[in-house]
Amino acid sequence: MLRPKPVEYEQRRTMIDVFNKIAKDIFGKKDDFPVVEPFGSFTMDLFTTKSDLDLSVNFSNDMDGQFARKDKISVIRKFAKVLHKHQ
Repeated sequence: MLRPKPVEYEQRRTMIDVFNKIAKDIFGKKDDFPVVEPFGSFTMDLFTTKSDLDLSVNFSNDMDGQFARKDKISVIRKFAKVLHKHQ
């Protein structure tokens, strides 16, 4: 009963694609970055139909690289403005 249907998997994949297009529109693409990737319950196939979709915006493969807090906030604000326009 709680198990998601195939359409719900597809809807989540579509949302990830939409967020990747938004990231490309905002930041452009350099070496295939930025990329929006899912993590959490969806990637582990443990989500339910009412679960949220956890997403990460990655700007490089460098796991040691850190962005300044103000840069992270700037990225989130840019995404928020675009999402607000699309409501």
